[in-house]
Amino acid sequence: MAADTPYGTVPVRLYRPEPDGHALPVLLFAHGGGFMLGNLDTHDRICRLLARNSGWAVLAIDYTLAPEKKFPLQPDQVFAVLQHVAGQGGAWGLDTRRIALGGDSAGAHLCLVAALDARAAGGPVVCGQVLYYGAYGLKDSASRRLYGWADLDGLGDDDSAQYRDAYTATAQDREHPRNNLLKSDMAGLPPAFIAAVAYDPLRDDSLVLAEFFKERGVPHQLEIYEGVLHGFLHCAPRSRARCGRSRLGRPSCGRSDPLWVRLRYDQRDRVVCGICARDC
Repeated sequence: MAADTPYGTVPVRLYRPEPDGHALPVLLFAHGGGFMLGNLDTHDRICRLLARNSGWAVLAIDYTLAPEKKFPLQPDQVFAVLQHVAGQGGAWGLDTRRIALGGDSAGAHLCLVAALDARAAGGPVVCGQVLYYGAYGLKDSASRRLYGWADLDGLGDDDSAQYRDAYTATAQDREHPRNNLLKSDMAGLPPAFIAAVAYDPLRDDSLVLAEFFKERGVPHQLEIYEGVLHGFLHCAPRSRARCGRSRLGRPSCGRSDPLWVRLRYDQRDRVVCGICARDC
Protein backbone atom coordinates (compact mmCIF):
# COMPACT_ATOMS: atom_id res chain seq x y z
CA MET A 1 0.00 0.00 0.00
CA ALA A 2 1.10 3.56 -0.58
CA ALA A 3 -0.20 7.10 -0.30
CA ASP A 4 0.37 9.37 -3.29
CA THR A 5 1.39 12.79 -1.98
CA PRO A 6 2.95 15.99 -3.34
CA TYR A 7 6.16 14.80 -1.64
CA GLY A 8 6.34 11.45 -3.39
CA THR A 9 4.71 8.08 -2.94
CA VAL A 10 4.88 7.13 0.74
CA PRO A 11 4.64 3.41 1.59
CA VAL A 12 2.18 2.57 4.36
CA ARG A 13 1.05 -0.63 6.08
CA LEU A 14 -2.47 -1.14 7.39
CA TYR A 15 -3.24 -3.23 10.48
CA ARG A 16 -6.82 -4.21 11.32
CA PRO A 17 -7.68 -5.97 14.59
CA GLU A 18 -10.35 -8.11 12.93
CA PRO A 19 -10.90 -8.96 9.23
CA ASP A 20 -14.57 -7.96 9.29
CA GLY A 21 -14.34 -5.13 6.79
CA HIS A 22 -16.37 -2.42 8.56
CA ALA A 23 -14.94 1.09 8.75
CA LEU A 24 -12.64 1.56 11.73
CA PRO A 25 -11.15 4.62 13.41
CA VAL A 26 -7.46 4.80 12.60
CA LEU A 27 -4.24 5.66 14.38
CA LEU A 28 -1.60 6.97 11.97
CA PHE A 29 1.70 5.72 13.40
CA ALA A 30 5.15 7.21 12.65
CA HIS A 31 8.10 5.10 13.78
CA GLY A 32 11.08 6.28 15.78
CA GLY A 33 14.76 6.00 14.96
CA GLY A 34 16.24 9.47 15.08
CA PHE A 35 14.79 10.29 11.61
CA MET A 36 17.52 8.12 10.06
CA LEU A 37 16.66 4.59 11.23
CA GLY A 38 13.57 2.40 11.27
CA ASN A 39 10.95 1.27 8.79
CA LEU A 40 7.67 -0.61 8.60
CA ASP A 41 9.30 -3.84 9.75
CA THR A 42 11.15 -2.49 12.80
CA HIS A 43 7.85 -1.35 14.34
CA ASP A 44 5.63 -4.08 12.91
CA ARG A 45 5.09 -5.78 16.26
CA ILE A 46 4.28 -2.53 18.04
CA CYS A 47 1.67 -1.69 15.40
CA ARG A 48 0.17 -5.18 15.58
CA LEU A 49 -0.19 -4.92 19.35
CA LEU A 50 -1.72 -1.45 19.12
CA ALA A 51 -4.29 -2.64 16.59
CA ARG A 52 -5.09 -5.90 18.37
CA ASN A 53 -5.47 -4.41 21.83
CA SER A 54 -7.23 -1.21 20.79
CA GLY A 55 -9.85 -2.24 18.28
CA TRP A 56 -8.59 0.56 16.04
CA ALA A 57 -6.94 0.25 12.67
CA VAL A 58 -3.29 1.33 12.65
CA LEU A 59 -1.69 2.79 9.54
CA ALA A 60 2.11 2.80 9.76
CA ILE A 61 3.93 5.44 7.70
CA ASP A 62 7.27 4.67 6.03
CA TYR A 63 8.51 8.23 5.64
CA THR A 64 11.80 8.97 3.86
CA LEU A 65 14.85 8.76 6.10
CA ALA A 66 17.72 11.16 6.67
CA PRO A 67 20.49 11.88 5.80
CA GLU A 68 19.67 11.19 2.13
CA LYS A 69 16.70 13.55 2.49
CA LYS A 70 16.54 16.19 5.18
CA PHE A 71 13.99 18.35 7.00
CA PRO A 72 11.29 19.34 6.13
CA LEU A 73 10.54 16.39 3.84
CA GLN A 74 9.74 14.00 6.70
CA PRO A 75 7.07 16.14 8.43
CA ASP A 76 5.73 17.16 5.02
CA GLN A 77 5.21 13.50 4.14
CA VAL A 78 3.51 12.62 7.44
CA PHE A 79 1.09 15.53 7.14
CA ALA A 80 0.44 14.63 3.49
CA VAL A 81 -0.44 11.07 4.51
CA LEU A 82 -2.84 12.50 7.09
CA GLN A 83 -4.49 14.54 4.33
CA HIS A 84 -4.59 11.51 2.04
CA VAL A 85 -6.29 9.36 4.68
CA ALA A 86 -8.79 12.10 5.52
CA GLY A 87 -9.71 12.40 1.86
CA GLN A 88 -9.46 8.82 0.61
CA GLY A 89 -9.21 6.58 3.67
CA GLY A 90 -12.73 5.28 3.17
CA ALA A 91 -11.42 3.18 0.29
CA TRP A 92 -9.14 1.44 2.82
CA GLY A 93 -12.00 0.74 5.21
CA LEU A 94 -11.18 3.60 7.56
CA ASP A 95 -13.52 5.93 9.41
CA THR A 96 -12.14 9.27 8.26
CA ARG A 97 -14.12 11.10 10.98
CA ARG A 98 -11.90 9.53 13.65
CA ILE A 99 -8.20 9.87 12.89
CA ALA A 100 -5.57 9.95 15.62
CA LEU A 101 -1.82 10.49 15.39
CA GLY A 102 0.77 8.46 17.25
CA GLY A 103 4.42 7.58 17.25
CA ASP A 104 7.47 6.86 19.33
CA SER A 105 10.59 9.01 19.73
CA ALA A 106 11.22 10.77 16.40
CA GLY A 107 7.82 9.51 15.27
CA ALA A 108 6.13 11.25 18.19
CA HIS A 109 7.91 14.43 17.12
CA LEU A 110 6.62 14.05 13.54
CA CYS A 111 3.07 13.39 14.71
CA LEU A 112 3.06 16.50 16.87
CA VAL A 113 4.23 18.46 13.83
CA ALA A 114 1.35 16.96 11.83
CA ALA A 115 -1.13 18.03 14.53
CA LEU A 116 0.29 21.56 14.43
CA ASP A 117 0.14 21.56 10.62
CA ALA A 118 -3.49 20.39 10.67
CA ARG A 119 -4.40 23.18 13.07
CA ALA A 120 -2.66 25.77 10.89
CA ALA A 121 -4.33 24.45 7.73
CA GLY A 122 -7.78 24.22 9.28
CA GLY A 123 -7.83 20.44 8.92
CA PRO A 124 -7.94 17.52 8.69
CA VAL A 125 -9.55 17.05 12.08
CA VAL A 126 -7.38 14.98 14.42
CA CYS A 127 -9.22 13.41 17.35
CA GLY A 128 -6.20 12.55 19.50
CA GLN A 129 -2.45 12.14 19.87
CA VAL A 130 -0.49 9.25 21.37
CA LEU A 131 3.07 10.47 21.93
CA TYR A 132 5.60 7.97 23.25
CA TYR A 133 8.89 9.38 24.61
CA GLY A 134 9.37 12.02 21.92
CA ALA A 135 11.98 14.73 21.31
CA TYR A 136 10.34 18.15 21.14
CA GLY A 137 13.10 20.74 21.27
CA LEU A 138 14.93 20.86 24.60
CA LYS A 139 18.64 21.47 24.09
CA ASP A 140 19.58 20.93 27.72
CA SER A 141 17.74 19.39 30.65
CA ALA A 142 18.26 17.45 33.85
CA SER A 143 17.41 14.17 32.11
CA ARG A 144 19.90 14.83 29.31
CA ARG A 145 22.62 15.57 31.84
CA LEU A 146 21.73 12.55 33.96
CA TYR A 147 21.45 10.00 31.16
CA GLY A 148 22.88 11.52 27.97
CA TRP A 149 26.40 10.35 28.78
CA ALA A 150 25.34 6.73 29.33
CA ASP A 151 24.42 5.78 25.74
CA LEU A 152 21.05 4.38 26.81
CA ASP A 153 19.37 2.83 23.76
CA GLY A 154 21.36 4.87 21.24
CA LEU A 155 20.69 8.23 22.86
CA GLY A 156 24.12 9.27 24.06
CA ASP A 157 25.24 12.82 23.44
CA ASP A 158 27.19 11.83 20.33
CA ASP A 159 24.22 9.87 18.96
CA SER A 160 21.87 12.80 19.46
CA ALA A 161 24.26 15.12 17.65
CA GLN A 162 24.48 12.66 14.77
CA TYR A 163 20.70 12.47 14.45
CA ARG A 164 20.44 16.28 14.55
CA ASP A 165 23.08 16.81 11.86
CA ALA A 166 21.65 14.08 9.63
CA TYR A 167 18.13 15.48 9.85
CA THR A 168 18.76 19.22 9.50
CA ALA A 169 21.02 21.04 7.06
CA THR A 170 21.32 24.46 8.71
CA ALA A 171 21.08 26.23 12.05
CA GLN A 172 17.93 27.91 10.73
CA ASP A 173 16.35 24.50 10.16
CA ARG A 174 17.22 23.42 13.69
CA GLU A 175 15.42 26.46 15.11
CA HIS A 176 12.40 26.25 12.81
CA PRO A 177 9.13 25.92 14.78
CA ARG A 178 8.37 22.67 12.90
CA ASN A 179 11.62 21.25 14.28
CA ASN A 180 12.05 23.01 17.62
CA LEU A 181 8.44 22.35 18.56
CA LEU A 182 8.61 24.14 21.89
CA LYS A 183 8.65 27.38 19.88
CA SER A 184 5.11 26.61 18.71
CA ASP A 185 1.88 27.74 20.32
CA MET A 186 0.12 24.55 21.45
CA ALA A 187 -3.34 26.09 21.84
CA GLY A 188 -6.13 24.25 20.07
CA LEU A 189 -4.35 20.92 19.64
CA PRO A 190 -6.28 17.65 20.05
CA PRO A 191 -6.21 15.67 23.31
CA ALA A 192 -2.96 13.83 23.93
CA PHE A 193 -1.51 10.94 25.85
CA ILE A 194 2.15 11.70 26.64
CA ALA A 195 4.39 8.82 27.69
CA ALA A 196 7.68 9.68 29.38
CA VAL A 197 10.34 7.18 30.45
CA ALA A 198 12.14 7.50 33.77
CA TYR A 199 15.66 6.58 32.56
CA ASP A 200 15.59 8.45 29.27
CA PRO A 201 17.61 11.49 28.15
CA LEU A 202 14.38 12.68 26.48
CA ARG A 203 12.24 12.35 29.60
CA ASP A 204 12.12 16.09 30.28
CA ASP A 205 11.02 16.85 26.71
CA SER A 206 7.76 15.06 27.54
CA LEU A 207 7.44 16.76 30.92
CA VAL A 208 7.90 20.21 29.38
CA LEU A 209 5.46 19.40 26.59
CA ALA A 210 2.86 18.47 29.20
CA GLU A 211 3.42 21.83 30.90
CA PHE A 212 2.98 23.62 27.58
CA PHE A 213 -0.28 21.73 27.01
CA LYS A 214 -1.48 22.58 30.50
CA GLU A 215 -0.68 26.27 29.99
CA ARG A 216 -2.59 26.38 26.70
CA GLY A 217 -5.55 24.29 27.79
CA VAL A 218 -4.85 21.18 25.73
CA PRO A 219 -6.47 18.09 27.34
CA HIS A 220 -3.71 15.61 28.08
CA GLN A 221 -2.56 12.80 30.31
CA LEU A 222 1.12 12.45 31.23
CA GLU A 223 2.38 9.05 32.33
CA ILE A 224 5.97 8.47 33.51
CA TYR A 225 6.99 4.83 33.15
CA GLU A 226 9.40 3.77 35.86
CA GLY A 227 12.05 1.08 35.56
CA VAL A 228 12.39 1.15 31.76
CA LEU A 229 14.52 2.79 29.08
CA HIS A 230 13.81 4.73 25.93
CA GLY A 231 12.35 2.41 23.30
CA PHE A 232 10.65 0.08 25.79
CA LEU A 233 7.61 -0.41 23.54
CA HIS A 234 9.74 -2.90 21.60
CA CYS A 235 9.75 -5.07 24.75
CA ALA A 236 5.97 -5.40 25.02
CA PRO A 237 4.95 -9.06 25.47
CA ARG A 238 3.53 -11.03 22.59
CA SER A 239 0.61 -12.64 24.41
CA ARG A 240 -2.92 -11.28 24.23
CA ALA A 241 -3.93 -9.27 27.25
CA ARG A 242 -6.21 -11.22 29.57
CA CYS A 243 -8.53 -8.67 31.07
CA GLY A 244 -12.31 -8.61 31.22
CA ARG A 245 -12.51 -4.93 30.27
CA SER A 246 -9.49 -4.60 27.98
CA ARG A 247 -11.39 -5.24 24.73
CA LEU A 248 -15.09 -4.68 25.33
CA GLY A 249 -15.38 -2.54 28.43
CA ARG A 250 -15.06 1.12 29.20
CA PRO A 251 -11.85 2.44 30.78
CA SER A 252 -11.58 4.77 33.73
CA CYS A 253 -11.50 7.82 31.47
CA GLY A 254 -14.94 6.94 30.10
CA ARG A 255 -13.88 6.57 26.46
CA SER A 256 -15.83 3.94 24.58
CA ASP A 257 -13.07 3.47 21.99
CA PRO A 258 -9.78 3.74 23.89
CA LEU A 259 -6.41 2.79 22.49
CA TRP A 260 -5.57 -0.14 24.73
CA VAL A 261 -1.88 -0.85 25.15
CA ARG A 262 -0.32 -3.73 27.07
CA LEU A 263 3.00 -2.85 28.65
CA ARG A 264 5.48 -4.74 30.80
CA TYR A 265 7.58 -2.90 33.34
CA ASP A 266 8.57 -3.26 36.97
CA GLN A 267 8.25 -7.06 36.49
CA ARG A 268 4.51 -6.91 36.01
CA ASP A 269 2.02 -6.52 33.19
CA ARG A 270 -0.52 -3.77 32.87
CA VAL A 271 -3.26 -3.16 30.36
CA VAL A 272 -3.79 0.56 30.10
CA CYS A 273 -5.85 2.97 28.09
CA GLY A 274 -3.55 4.81 25.69
CA ILE A 275 -5.53 7.99 26.27
CA CYS A 276 -5.84 8.11 30.06
CA ALA A 277 -3.00 5.68 30.93
CA ARG A 278 -4.96 4.15 33.78
CA ASP A 279 -5.25 0.47 34.59
CA CYS A 280 -8.35 -1.07 33.11
